[in-house]
Amino acid sequence: MRMNRTVLAWISGLLIAMPVYADEAFERLSTITAQIPADWWVEHSWDKTAELETFLSSYKLSDTTGAEARLWLGRNYRVLGDYARAIQELRRVVNDYAANESQQRAAYHSIAQLYYWYLKDYAAALAEYQRVARLFPKNWEGQDAEEFIGHCYVALGQRGQALQAYQVAYRNGAGSINSGIAMASLLLEEASADESASRSARFQSLLVLYRELLQRCPVEERGGEARIAILDGIYEAFSRWDTHLARAKRFLEFQRYGAAGPDELTGTADDVSNPLASL
Repeated sequence: MRMNRTVLAWISGLLIAMPVYADEAFERLSTITAQIPADWWVEHSWDKTAELETFLSSYKLSDTTGAEARLWLGRNYRVLGDYARAIQELRRVVNDYAANESQQRAAYHSIAQLYYWYLKDYAAALAEYQRVARLFPKNWEGQDAEEFIGHCYVALGQRGQALQAYQVAYRNGAGSINSGIAMASLLLEEASADESASRSARFQSLLVLYRELLQRCPVEERGGEARIAILDGIYEAFSRWDTHLARAKRFLEFQRYGAAGPDELTGTADDVSNPLASL
């Protein structure tokens, strides 16, 4: 059966018009987002809610452009301090734009961050981070969530679960160095409080972990903050294990001067050994 020429012409015209409509929407959204500052997360630094709301009501898009606009609207309400509305808009991203994984990941992760950092509702944040880790285990949002699952457990006073979460994040996560540092901090407190015969073994295992962290951590990691935290942890572990500062100070000297010591000559009286090397 031949298709009516009028119907065929209408369909052809629709197919031609649709990309133009999408391109127009993309250009309009780009105009709006171009005015958002690079440091968009700074509180009260921008307000495009009216423009974004008008855009979404005008275009009714269900594609990537619509998802991106709704995501920015949620972010904008977070910047303005309206956390309930921010979560509402972010939930619309995950509910209404299921085909747009990039925006889905960002929305889910942002909801968890809102509960953790701004609402201080650690039980809700834990549930959201667990969802992110389960849905997106191979993406950075899921790997970051694994670390924050540990942080939530710490905030809730569940240190055993926190240690398990940090172990998973250290093994799998993009932020594994930070997860390892958090895990080591908990182990340091446990080893320090241990008065049993296993105390020495616990400190030795802890320092082996710190040594591994030091080897894996680039100097530029988080502007050097992670490396500093590791060095501080090693110093503290030696101090608490020995109950004096001899090995702790020697470790710092080795980090500063190397094996040759201050005179930069090996085989002299000021040579320094690395106390981590014997573990």
